[in-house]
Amino acid sequence: MEYLVNTMEFGDAILLAHLVGTIFGICAAYYFDTVLSKLCNTGVVTRRIYLSFRHAVKACTFATALLWSTSLIYISYLANVRPESLTDPVFWAKITITAVISVNLLLISNVAMPMAAKRIGVSIFGGLTNIQQDIMIAIGAISGISWISIVVLGFVKLNLNGQDSMTVYGSIVLVYTASLAIGLLLSKIGGHVIRRRFLHRMEQKKSNHRRIAGYLP
Repeated sequence: MEYLVNTMEFGDAILLAHLVGTIFGICAAYYFDTVLSKLCNTGVVTRRIYLSFRHAVKACTFATALLWSTSLIYISYLANVRPESLTDPVFWAKITITAVISVNLLLISNVAMPMAAKRIGVSIFGGLTNIQQDIMIAIGAISGISWISIVVLGFVKLNLNGQDSMTVYGSIVLVYTASLAIGLLLSKIGGHVIRRRFLHRMEQKKSNHRRIAGYLP
């Protein structure tokens, strides 16, 4: 009880729980992107890959819920103990990125996972349009970049020196947005390259099969 009465210790405990959620989330996001990379290389959604996706999504959801709960508790704590700290632009930038992660998780659960479930046992490239494939790859890119951004911001300690906190917040969000744009562009280019290579390999296999069967000279 004495531990809870000490507000500084309570605040440190909340920050520790927030850190645990961040570490858990980036590990889950890295695992998700690893499975996604494996899917792009093989081109076939196996049941094992689908279950791996589902486990990664559950882990990310738990981590995001932990971030939101600790953030809201920490806001209440600061409002009562150090209200001046509520103007910290880094803190609100992390809240904004957490909101992006939450929306991205909704897309994963309602768009990517149903698409993957329908393609179990067959090619992911042959049954999806270019836009659908871009969406799946983009979801992975947003997840990875967002979690990395939260980790990076966790080590940032700004000294505003009279600067407007909203201006600093806007600058942080602008850098994050630019990182997302670059990541999405690279993922789109990479996705198209991987798809062309996959279809080329499939065409080579068909040609080899026809040649062995005597259909081609």
